[in-house]
Amino acid sequence: RRFEAVEARFLRASFSAFVDLMVLITKLVEEYGVSKEEHS
Repeated sequence: RRFEAVEARFLRASFSAFVDLMVLITKLVEEYGVSKEEHS
């Protein structure tokens, strides 16, 4: 059952990358989203 171990590791890495991306997007929205609303 080597495939399951590889798949679980891949899933964990993908989830970690997804969370990192969400954190980055959240920070960008907090920094630039507010200033954009003020100008419009």
